[in-house]
Amino acid sequence: MTADDIYKRIKDLLAERHWSLYKLADVCNLPRSSLYNMMERNNIPSLPTLEAICTGMGITLSDFFIFVSPVQNTNFLTEDEVKIIDVYRTLPRKHQEILEAYARGLSDATKISSKKQK
Repeated sequence: MTADDIYKRIKDLLAERHWSLYKLADVCNLPRSSLYNMMERNNIPSLPTLEAICTGMGITLSDFFIFVSPVQNTNFLTEDEVKIIDVYRTLPRKHQEILEAYARGLSDATKISSKKQK
């Protein structure tokens, strides 16, 4: 992966989330000037900076280096499941946790409801 690939990947991830560098800096707790300088001067981000970017975007370093979503290449997920996973990946970590809690609660409520109907 080249430096240009890294910048393109960051820009693509920002575009998917409709985020600016300003928002990324805030979410990642990184100095705005550092991110702007990195992108404008084509400085390759250090590993800690790249980890902070990934954490802020709610993805792993592994996800960062995957250009095609692995869920799109699986035969065992339905189209609706892929949509949910794609949306989940665009959320910041805090919102992912909220979505997970909501899904667990909805699942539990469905189980209780189906037990009552028996």
